[in-house]
Amino acid sequence: MPDVSPPVTAATDWEITDAALREKPTRWRSLSWISARALIDAVNQLLNVGADGLITQLRGEWVRRGGGATPRVVDRSGDTCFIALGDTGEQDASQFVVCPALSATVRAHQPGFVLIMSDVIYPAGDVDDYRDGLYRPYRSEDPNFRVAAPLVALPGNHDWYDGLAGFMYHFCGRDRLPPEAYAPGFGLRSLYGRLFRILWRRAGEPRRETQGLRAISPPTQALSPSTQAIEQPGPYYAIRTAHLMIITIDTGIDGTIDQDQWDWLTRVSGEPVPKILLTGKPLVVNAALEPCWVGGRPTRGEHRPSVWELINDPANSYVATIGGDAHNFQYYSPKASPQRGDGTGGPQLHLVAGCGGAFMHGTHNYLTAEHDSRLRHSPKHQFYKQPDWSFPTPADSFAYFAGQLVPSVIRTMRYLALFLLGVLGVASIGWLTGGPASSLVAMRWTGRIALISLIILVIFRSIRRDAPRASPLARGVVALGFLLVGMLATSGASQLDPAPFSSYLLCWLGLTAFHCLIGLCVRRSGWWRPADEYAHNPSTLVFGVGLLLLCVLAFGVLWILDPTGGSAIPLVGAGLFFVVGGLGWLLRRPRFTAPGVADLDRATGERLGRQNRRWHLLGAVLMPVTQVGYFGLALRQISLLLDRGWLFTAAIAGIGVLLAVVAAGSVAVVLITELLALLAIPMVGNYRRGWGWASSLTHHLMIPLLLLAVAVTIGYAESAAARGATGLSLVVIVLAGLVLAIERLRQRLPRAYLPIALLVIAALAGAAYLYGGWPARVALGTTVILLAFGISITLGHLAFLDAYALLITPGGLDTPSFTPEQIEEIFRARLETPPRLPDVPANALLWARLTSPGLGEPGGLLQRRIAEIYSRDEPPFYKGFLRFDTTSDEVTITLHEVFGNLPATAVPVARLRLSPKPPDSTDPML
Repeated sequence: MPDVSPPVTAATDWEITDAALREKPTRWRSLSWISARALIDAVNQLLNVGADGLITQLRGEWVRRGGGATPRVVDRSGDTCFIALGDTGEQDASQFVVCPALSATVRAHQPGFVLIMSDVIYPAGDVDDYRDGLYRPYRSEDPNFRVAAPLVALPGNHDWYDGLAGFMYHFCGRDRLPPEAYAPGFGLRSLYGRLFRILWRRAGEPRRETQGLRAISPPTQALSPSTQAIEQPGPYYAIRTAHLMIITIDTGIDGTIDQDQWDWLTRVSGEPVPKILLTGKPLVVNAALEPCWVGGRPTRGEHRPSVWELINDPANSYVATIGGDAHNFQYYSPKASPQRGDGTGGPQLHLVAGCGGAFMHGTHNYLTAEHDSRLRHSPKHQFYKQPDWSFPTPADSFAYFAGQLVPSVIRTMRYLALFLLGVLGVASIGWLTGGPASSLVAMRWTGRIALISLIILVIFRSIRRDAPRASPLARGVVALGFLLVGMLATSGASQLDPAPFSSYLLCWLGLTAFHCLIGLCVRRSGWWRPADEYAHNPSTLVFGVGLLLLCVLAFGVLWILDPTGGSAIPLVGAGLFFVVGGLGWLLRRPRFTAPGVADLDRATGERLGRQNRRWHLLGAVLMPVTQVGYFGLALRQISLLLDRGWLFTAAIAGIGVLLAVVAAGSVAVVLITELLALLAIPMVGNYRRGWGWASSLTHHLMIPLLLLAVAVTIGYAESAAARGATGLSLVVIVLAGLVLAIERLRQRLPRAYLPIALLVIAALAGAAYLYGGWPARVALGTTVILLAFGISITLGHLAFLDAYALLITPGGLDTPSFTPEQIEEIFRARLETPPRLPDVPANALLWARLTSPGLGEPGGLLQRRIAEIYSRDEPPFYKGFLRFDTTSDEVTITLHEVFGNLPATAVPVARLRLSPKPPDSTDPML
């Protein structure tokens, strides 16, 4: 691929976007996937797992209301040019920055239509979010945000999070489905599926402003005389253009299609014309093959038809497949397969083009996929091949995310240090004050000052909520907040149980330090990965000595906590580490990886690949379970040492109480729904309508029923252990109810919700302080314990990631900066078999491991969700869209790259022959 980097010029696209959004901010301002708002809106993604075929049922209802599955072909036989862009609707600068280049391209080339593929609206396809995610960026009077061609769309998984109601309203002109459309069947799986359907977040009615926007300028309308409007049939359809047919399929939430859609796809694929397939989830993405199964993923040994088989049948004349979902651009030339034979049949290329507006996904994460035994023979993600090229390049992606993640890790360590400073500061005040009484008073007043300061800080941030999360003001508020929370938590803990408070604190600090040591030891050993996939394996002797020392230390910690209790419990704790550590070391030795992959037959490769995956999953579970078990034993020792035997009992029973309360609430919701449905049959006519009406009422009952169950457990709790056991349920359910109530208030009163929420929280806290009695004390104690547990887990995970090495490595705390040669050396070292340590400076090596661990190196949530956590709305953006120009002989594909601070650049992608073709029919023009 030649160098296509544009020259540095004025940042016109970014300046236009920034000015427009400053003048009139969008509802989401800057969409963050770690915010409670986005996670609550997208909760249907989790509920879909147990909803027992709900998406297929809803899709069938939408198709039936649109006239059925045949023919669903739109005639645009006069169009020779169209544009496609994927994953657009983030409603912030990341989306808007694409619009000036898109609008200019539409004016210059006059395409017949613009097709948005996958995830039109984030986070959950809400019907009112189309105002800022569709009409404002593409239908404004401002020529920079006005796409004159008609807009059609293909839904993605996020569009299904409201049952596709918003999508169908705006693109197909249909109202939301009635409640009975969500009614379950009567099979065995539908018994538990009922709960998930009841809790499913239902779509609301569009507001007047939304209705007005669609009435004035529906997206499928043409705003230019050079083209004409389109009538979109539904969620999947075909468009017949002058020289080829565009086939779109709806892959729902899980990347599969149902039988009805498969039957339609099979019929329309039989037409003797060249075709391009557009999908929500790509068939080839991140170096892996996703076949798009029919009716769900097959079980082991089961065969199901797939879209991949269909498009590779030369009789169906598919020349390319294009998908969204992954927020970047990836280009894959085909490889030989049983379907393709000598490589002349099937599509000429596979593209991923989800870079139309959402946060950027990295392109550096799957460089080692070919060498990973878990991926090469995975039934879910079979390795296909590395992309021929991508946008951004892996080097650009690597450097971009290093500049995001590493400074964030450093800030996190600083925040945690401030928390510990607050803890030790308040404890020191208590220790230095004098007697127990005066010490208690001093820490109480310190806590009150910290609480008042924290309230003032929250009010100040709510007033200045327009300040970006990355601004110095916002980060300063977070830093001060960590300090105040540490002070407040320590003060609260000292008031709950004053006499042994110092012992509690010292035990927590000691166990946290031990947890960090375990994380460091696990990292250094490479215990959880096959030996050949790790670059620096210790010898068996070194590992054995290290394991024995760790076991001795584990024994000593438990012995010190209760020296009079005998050696039984310390031996159990040390034995946990010895058995799990030794088992892991033995099981990791015979595994295979890249050096032997090419010499294995398929059956052996699949068997060993399954073994590798199973051990990796088992190891990922065993280590945290072992640590939790050990710290449970430590809690028992502490409770005996301090004569608080009920503490250990309450902690164990609290988990059981929470599970029982949730189970009781769930059963109650289902039974009430079924009872109301049966009672409503005489009024509404049948069970489905009765169930729909009943579920629309009981949908809101879950939290009240859970609170009622907690109240019942509180009423029957008499002993200290029973009272302590109610704490976890009380905190978790009250907090969940409060978050959901604030979110509902925000939807109803977007401007006034924050002051009202703060007043309600203050009133609840005041009432608990004055009249709460022992439940308030139990809730406070549980909150402090959960906070301490979370801090310990975070500190230990940072040790596992080797983040603390940044503090002692020269240049480790600097802003990450790589030379092109350093990135090339890092990639080259990781692709060798076995991988080696790259020859780069120590600080660059640490930055690389934190940003994207190599094969066999430890990672975690930060690396797996790096794009969602560290998305930002500042240039460079690495966005783009595809333009298709067709003749009777070929289709030319062009990628328009958008950076924001640089002028957009048109990069040729490929010329695909549409006439009978020789074996090498693709001209990549690169």
